[in-house]
Amino acid sequence: MRVINNSIPSALEGKLPAVASLDIWVFRPGFDPLYAFVPFKNMSKLRMLSLSGIMISLDAVPWNQLHSLALASLTFRRYSEILQYTTNLRFCRLELSSHRSNEDSIPIHLPHLHALVLGVEKFKLPAADMYLNAFTLPSLERLQIEAYLLQQNPQDQLEGLQKRSTCKLKELRVVGQKDIIIPQAEIDSLRAMVPHIEVVDFRPVVPNLVWAETLTKKTTDTRDSIFMLPPS
Repeated sequence: MRVINNSIPSALEGKLPAVASLDIWVFRPGFDPLYAFVPFKNMSKLRMLSLSGIMISLDAVPWNQLHSLALASLTFRRYSEILQYTTNLRFCRLELSSHRSNEDSIPIHLPHLHALVLGVEKFKLPAADMYLNAFTLPSLERLQIEAYLLQQNPQDQLEGLQKRSTCKLKELRVVGQKDIIIPQAEIDSLRAMVPHIEVVDFRPVVPNLVWAETLTKKTTDTRDSIFMLPPS
């Protein structure tokens, strides 16, 4: 189910117990995220949740039953607070924004996460290398990350993640290389650490709640894709 802007209460009324996948998108140019009270606690079948531009209280969502989560337009501190409760996640996508990311984060430990996507809504993020360093992900196999976030010590960042997590990445995607160029020597050093690396100069439009098996530059409607489960 996809819900946009002020239709949130009416769209959810009477449908909560049966909803397994929910995508809420609130567009408010120049404003902080909308705070909305939505009784997610009644959603016993909810497994996939995407929230953009909306603030939800920590006790309003059954976080531990989610398998896939996508968040946008909140502070990284808020992301890290939410992720303390999402211990069963297999897939996570976070969009980082320049004017909302200047707070310290809480260490994030997700024992079952297989795939992580870190995007950038706006450039000029402070301390671009702090984000990946916040994660400990023992089951991580796939990472998609903006080139902007790897411009500072990319090899150290990935080595630190894998050593801290005792994980072994199988696939790394670096996107947005057109805006922030990572030197070829740095890319080559990463190839020695990860079996499969893909570097693209665009920001692909892909489903919010699953790992995209292929990247596409073309804008597509992915609403049907949010009902797919991530690889187990």
